[in-house]
Amino acid sequence: MDSDQNRPATPVTAVDPAKPFGHGSISASLYVHGQPAAEAAAFLMRQAQVAEDAGFDGLTVSEHHAGLFEYVPNPLLVASWLLAATRRVWAGPCPLLLSLRSPLLVAEDMAWLAARFPGRVGGGFGPGTPTTPADYVIGGIGMDERRRIFAERLPVLVAALRGEAPAPLSNDPAVAACKDSPIQCLSTVGGPLGARRAARVGAGLVPMSSVGLEQLRSQIQPYREAGGRGPVVINRRAWLGPPDQGRLDSLVAHRNTRDNAAAYDAGPRPDFIASEDPDEVAERLVDLVAAAGGTAVNIKFFYRGAAPDDILGQLAHFGAQVTPRFRRRMAEALAREPQPAPA
Repeated sequence: MDSDQNRPATPVTAVDPAKPFGHGSISASLYVHGQPAAEAAAFLMRQAQVAEDAGFDGLTVSEHHAGLFEYVPNPLLVASWLLAATRRVWAGPCPLLLSLRSPLLVAEDMAWLAARFPGRVGGGFGPGTPTTPADYVIGGIGMDERRRIFAERLPVLVAALRGEAPAPLSNDPAVAACKDSPIQCLSTVGGPLGARRAARVGAGLVPMSSVGLEQLRSQIQPYREAGGRGPVVINRRAWLGPPDQGRLDSLVAHRNTRDNAAAYDAGPRPDFIASEDPDEVAERLVDLVAAAGGTAVNIKFFYRGAAPDDILGQLAHFGAQVTPRFRRRMAEALAREPQPAPA
């Protein structure tokens, strides 16, 4: 691990993985894996059940449109399926592209989902990226507008989900219930400006997944310095098994065929962790989270051409072998370095 002088403070005092994006939690990000729609919908729910049985704390689903990268077009809708198909895990969109949707309608939908599944709903939100132009064509906005629109909508959404919605939405009983049971929100971030915005509005943080430690710190440190006290969830691609360069190359090649070759190359990827040793995977994840100043991790299980059985097997194997080790090491790290409680 890095020295204490270089490690951003993590303002939490206890591991609480049962809460959405809670400190010490390890969640799984689910994908479609190139299947026809009906099969994909069923397989998403099967993945959720296997992940829950294997010990993951939560599930996330991300948004892109036009079949891009095997993502789904409405992750909040899919999260509702996952919650209905499971008993314990929390779930939510992460991210949902708030630049494409009314923040008050999203708040209303999430509040009602939380009314049906109390304590099991959270969400991450972002403006989208310039590497996915189909999103904005389908969403009906100019790509260059996405950041401005997101900056306007994020505070409205976060306030509503902590029970401070404006009238007339404040009359909605599910939204009003958020005052006593706020719904955890995260904001995607690509730099200090977005980090400070998230801190200002009271959201947690979910940094970009394809960046290394120093870039993570450059996104997380401004958040903490600006008073951000929420969870910081580190995204990583991981695999329990022999490191497979072919798997990594297939991921890069797949992304490079979908109109965003400039954003990815075939060089080393800092967001890919693979080992046959579950202790090594858990240790590398905990070391990264602690060194960056994060509080939780979200694991992305995806590569091009993966058979459904491969994904289910990995969820089961990784969940059973890595998640308990990750939680134990996170608890040990926190016990060594207690931090002040969140505001």
